[in-house]
Amino acid sequence: MPYAVPNPLPGYRELNPAELQLLATIKAAERDVADVWRDVADADDTEDGLGNDVYVDARWLAVARTHLQEGFSALVRSVTRPDDPFEPRVAHDGGDDA
Repeated sequence: MPYAVPNPLPGYRELNPAELQLLATIKAAERDVADVWRDVADADDTEDGLGNDVYVDARWLAVARTHLQEGFSALVRSVTRPDDPFEPRVAHDGGDDA
């Protein structure tokens, strides 16, 4: 069973066991989808056994790869919820916080 490990990287929080399990599930699904993508890529310029040629548009294959990578990255971020370095900085008024 996965366990929470403190993360020394700035902007990332410690994940609990349920979150780590979700990440493992996401990464397994990502590998499965990548296998399908590779199957499509490998099918390019082949014959299907019935005399039908298979041609894959390389541009759309590349677009699919990029979108799949972006989608899985977004899915991981939805669980990990790292700090957003692009959020506006909070102005410090110079006063005492005490």
